[in-house]
Amino acid sequence: MGGLHIDGRAVLAVAELPLAGQKAGLRPVGCGLAHFGLHVVGNVRHLEQGDLALAAQQRGYHLVQLPVLGVGVVAVQRANTLVLGQFYAHRQHLHRLGPYAGHEHGLRKAHRLQAAQGHGLHRRAVVEGVQPVDQAARGNHQFAVLHVVRQHEAFAVGAMHGAVLARLLRASRQVQAQAQPGIAHHGHGAQGDQHAAVQPRLVGNIDIPRIERVEKQGHGQHQAQQGDEGGQQEGHAASLPRRLGAAARAGRWAHNGSMTTPSSLYAQRRARLAAQLGAGGIAIVPTAPLQQRNRDSEFLYRHDSYFYYLTGFAEPGAWLVLTAEGHSTLFCQPKDLEREIWDGYRLGPEAALATLGVDAAHSVADIDARLPRLLENRGSVWFPFATHPGLAARVEGWLNQVRARVRYGALCPAQQGDLCTLLDEMRLIKDAHEQDLMRRAAAISARAHVRAMQRSARMLRAGQDVREYHLDAELLHAFREEGSQCPAYGSIVAAGANACVLHYRADAAPVRAGELVLIDAGCELDGYASDITRTFPADGRFTGPQRALYDLVLESQKAAIAATRAGNRFNDSHDATVAVLAQGLLDLGLLDANKVGSVQDVIASRAYFQFYMHRTGHWLGMDVHDCGSYVEPSEVGQVSERRDPLSGELIQNRPSRILRPGMVLTIEPGLYVRPAPGVPEAFHHIGIRIEDDAIVTETGCELITRGVPVEGDEIEALMRG
Repeated sequence: MGGLHIDGRAVLAVAELPLAGQKAGLRPVGCGLAHFGLHVVGNVRHLEQGDLALAAQQRGYHLVQLPVLGVGVVAVQRANTLVLGQFYAHRQHLHRLGPYAGHEHGLRKAHRLQAAQGHGLHRRAVVEGVQPVDQAARGNHQFAVLHVVRQHEAFAVGAMHGAVLARLLRASRQVQAQAQPGIAHHGHGAQGDQHAAVQPRLVGNIDIPRIERVEKQGHGQHQAQQGDEGGQQEGHAASLPRRLGAAARAGRWAHNGSMTTPSSLYAQRRARLAAQLGAGGIAIVPTAPLQQRNRDSEFLYRHDSYFYYLTGFAEPGAWLVLTAEGHSTLFCQPKDLEREIWDGYRLGPEAALATLGVDAAHSVADIDARLPRLLENRGSVWFPFATHPGLAARVEGWLNQVRARVRYGALCPAQQGDLCTLLDEMRLIKDAHEQDLMRRAAAISARAHVRAMQRSARMLRAGQDVREYHLDAELLHAFREEGSQCPAYGSIVAAGANACVLHYRADAAPVRAGELVLIDAGCELDGYASDITRTFPADGRFTGPQRALYDLVLESQKAAIAATRAGNRFNDSHDATVAVLAQGLLDLGLLDANKVGSVQDVIASRAYFQFYMHRTGHWLGMDVHDCGSYVEPSEVGQVSERRDPLSGELIQNRPSRILRPGMVLTIEPGLYVRPAPGVPEAFHHIGIRIEDDAIVTETGCELITRGVPVEGDEIEALMRG
């Protein structure tokens, strides 16, 4: 373990500087405090995360990031930045290093290792092989991204004097040239391992620009200046949270480890909401709390979608308060080094103020003291109804404190409104950025489905025992490998008769040749869901009855797709589906025309309900069953009544929603055949559903999930490969 002494002002921590560093003439400074502000904390490969954090703390550093991967720590001390550790930078994992490893090293789009931008770093993908990226000279400094020898390792080198960087790059290229045989095999084999031992693994300091410069510029202008001026050092007068906030606003905030929406877009959403609150209105928006799974263990945390839509902030325990005048206040967890060692990094109020673009930020511990004051003299208070247990009672408690001050001249909000009614309408139309995120999520999910389909056929051909959980595991691996944070919902992998259970969850049954497998699964990416269902023959070949039912469902989906366009109604796709299925059920003999009558009779009596009992689609967005009314708001008063032919229940009908460009919905017809009198045995236990995600356009709809085959012949061809 060693360090670089560049000059009395520079800070550069280097993890594992072995033979290559010595050849470059780089002088190690050892462990402990160096008077010029450099620290090296042990051999990171043999220290736990907590040891790294404590060692940094003991040397006067304030911990600001402890990467999930457990091989590095970033800390700061006044104007100095300490970066420690062998940051493992496999392309699927670099995004998990968080904002300090991302923004400080200029890797704004680190989850794909593309557009390494900021501080003069090269503006293209930096890990698409093993070629080093050339340095760019700017004044007395040079800047570069350096990655060496093996595909799975990439290391950012920050601002340092040109002479030192030149020596470092020369040494790197010498080592790389010597290790060329190992590179071709990504470090595997005798030669690859031999040269891997002498590669430099480097992490350097990055100067964060002062906030004064950034606040006077727009988002795009700052990006251009970073590239043109090379990110020259402008001093460290601003505090770290302010400088970090400036860097984040100039790019994207990625605290949750993902490439997220620009903070300016969240500010626009808050402004749109504020304009709808009415004079004197105020909105209270909590995020989701942690949920206990069992003793001393929580479920994987997932933020509240309404809160995230307005803030992009993914930490638990936070609240947003927004006034009609557009003033936003965030309450979040305070900085706490001990809890951060155990539970992970917290942004804290000070950094949140700079980073998230809110107008004020406080510790959530202060919310009960501050909320009554914020509610005083407001005409109305808005909050989500019936979504957060205990929220209404808590708001009422705050209002009671305001009422207690009425005698002193305070006014209490006279009206309460359901904030969901406003946000649902906003979220229903996806902007271009949201649509792009959903396309990316859909593409990941489609590739996951392809992998699961191919694995099923491959294992059965090899004579292996295949279980539903094998295919579920393939899905999860594909989701995570491509950068998705988690599944968007509990995946359904249903083999054989299990496909007739709409929300099947057991996930342990055998997958047998000659049977169908239904997979309903999609990933969540940066807070947005995908939702795909495919049904395929486990061994790659449909039987006759299976193919007949499959083609019928596919034909009904095509009819629904044709009915999905701006200006049509939401229910039009369902009506088109039912018409095709009703005719097909009669043609295949699953329904007896002598008993149920014509197609019109089947539809009117809902005789098809025996085999098709759900709707053809739902809204899709941040939630897999996304928010938004299915009734056209302007026609909500137009009510007609009819009696359900199956249940006898009196049903009120209202005109369904008129589709508009930017709405996103699923199209998912199906058939589920359980044994019953009069049902041909050849169709027993066959369950089929085909589901795609569609963005409504002026001329039709864009299917964003067709990266996985849907035609029967295409599926069989895929599974033969």
